[in-house]
Amino acid sequence: MLSSLNSRKRLLGKFLSDYNTRQLVFFKESVLGLAQVPFSVFFLSYWQEF
Repeated sequence: MLSSLNSRKRLLGKFLSDYNTRQLVFFKESVLGLAQVPFSVFFLSYWQEF
């Protein structure tokens, strides 16, 4: 009984850490995507000056 509880806890911990890692990666990618938008807008408006 105790061992099954422990393995369930370990499984839950692994699931949570995987979930957190995925959330972090998604967050980083969306931040990078958002950072690229004003840069490309600036670059395009700068490019049309010439």
